[in-house]
Amino acid sequence: MKRSNNGLKRIIQISLLASVATLLMLIQIPYPGAGWLKFDISNIPVLIGGCALGPIAGLLIVIIKLFLFGIIRSSPGELMGLPMNLIANGTLVLVTSYIYRRVKTQENALFSLFVGVIVSTLIMIPANYFVLPLYLKFFAPNIPIPPPSQMLTMLFTVVIPFNLIAGFLNISLTFIVYKRVSAFIRPDAQINLQSGKDVRARSRG
Repeated sequence: MKRSNNGLKRIIQISLLASVATLLMLIQIPYPGAGWLKFDISNIPVLIGGCALGPIAGLLIVIIKLFLFGIIRSSPGELMGLPMNLIANGTLVLVTSYIYRRVKTQENALFSLFVGVIVSTLIMIPANYFVLPLYLKFFAPNIPIPPPSQMLTMLFTVVIPFNLIAGFLNISLTFIVYKRVSAFIRPDAQINLQSGKDVRARSRG
């Protein structure tokens, strides 16, 4: 029964975090000079879920978030960015949560977030260079495919700076709020609803 309750609790936590992530993804700010790239802070609940519940839970939050977003914003332009979003956000949460959960310290949290952004940014270089033209060819044939030289210029002057700025914005905000929020979603947490504190942590203290 306890295992069943824990499983149900986990499903509810993943669903709630994915819902919050979806709402945050709807609030977008276009990147100056490249309006098709848009800032949002939807990776905050993704990273919180991944670090608190594990890499697979974090990846599930990403998938559910993008699925819900695709239903709400079903225009071709929005849908075109979802595969890239899955690669970038999935890489970020998998790398970050895997490293963090090996050693749960503040220093390792910073390290894991930093490495997650760097790896995600590096992964998106070949993803944009090779996957984007294929995606345009098969799913958006009316959009011209940029030549290789133009793709490289766009990657190093627009896409990489955008990914770094967006990534560090999300991990900075995650680092600020994680400790307060994670107490409510950690598998071992027992929360006093009146004080909002982890009862088990207090009893150990």
